[in-house]
Amino acid sequence: MFRRFPHQSGLLLPLLLENEVGGGFYLAWWRARRVPSALELRTLDDVCEQVGLLLRNARLYEREARNRHRLEVLNEISRRLAAVHDTEEVLSLIVNEAGRLLEAEAAGLRLVDGDDLVLAARTESAAAVMSRGLFFTGTCPSPLVEGTVYF
Repeated sequence: MFRRFPHQSGLLLPLLLENEVGGGFYLAWWRARRVPSALELRTLDDVCEQVGLLLRNARLYEREARNRHRLEVLNEISRRLAAVHDTEEVLSLIVNEAGRLLEAEAAGLRLVDGDDLVLAARTESAAAVMSRGLFFTGTCPSPLVEGTVYF
């Protein structure tokens, strides 16, 4: 940046976010060389500290908003699941809501039935890729699936 934009003086101060550099505050003097005084540097350090706190708080707020949304969705899913008694409907609800919560473009659920994985639920957008049979070559003795999976 120093070479790309001609200027006489420049000052780059770090923006610290939780003891890590999260950005920089840059000041430039285009026409005259300038060396900031000790008081100016302390003032700029204070400004950078305040900006760092502002950015940290904004990140915390965003994270809490995401967490709050996630909890609201989970609460809604729990409420809806409590009202449903059909297993297929419950699985469909879980797949659709989990996909929505994670902003997935498609989601599906297959259950082990002997040596096969049987389609149990899927989102509408997964219909094209999850309509064909999926099977194992070999056995599936545990949730840690062994063997080759073919689509």
